[in-house]
Amino acid sequence: MNEYERLRRLAEHHRQAYPPGTRVVLQEMNDPYAPVPPGTRGTVTLIDDAGQIHMRWDNGRTLPLNSDEDSFRKLTTEELAEEQMAKLPRINGEMVALTPDDEGVFMGYVTDRKWNGWECPLFPKSSADKIMEYINNSVGGISYDAKDDSYTMKYLEDDVVECFEGEDYLVNGNIEHLYPIGSHSWLWYHALEQNDALNEDNAPVMGM
Repeated sequence: MNEYERLRRLAEHHRQAYPPGTRVVLQEMNDPYAPVPPGTRGTVTLIDDAGQIHMRWDNGRTLPLNSDEDSFRKLTTEELAEEQMAKLPRINGEMVALTPDDEGVFMGYVTDRKWNGWECPLFPKSSADKIMEYINNSVGGISYDAKDDSYTMKYLEDDVVECFEGEDYLVNGNIEHLYPIGSHSWLWYHALEQNDALNEDNAPVMGM
């Protein structure tokens, strides 16, 4: 096998094994001048025709990998999950009963963010769907788009449209998908602090 064919096959193999976006960790780089330190993680950007694996290292370097000389491996599923969790916005606390109008009461998380003194809550989809039902049974104008994973509120009197997109958050060590419905625009506050309705079990009424 000539060198051209060897490199062609190497590049083809690497394109299958390390597509752009693959996360790897360096074990050793055979560079006599300025190697990337062992243990550095990075993201594959492309494979060139010589089979070199071009990288965007987490420390800012862009030195490519040569599989004939360098030692590296893909991150494990567990390592990828740890990275994902480390990047997520974090919330510490429990769900609380929230209301925008003293009538509809819904369970959601509050954060340290405020809007003119009002809460900027985040809701799981179960609560978000109940908010949508409640709003549509009263003033109307809110819908859910599964493709965009967002709730859209149309304020007819002002001809304004507002979208609330879902996002993953790390909540007390667990990943939850939450929606900022009404955050930075609705007057959300704690329902129990306002003596809102309780059911017979002394629990907040959800989705009235």
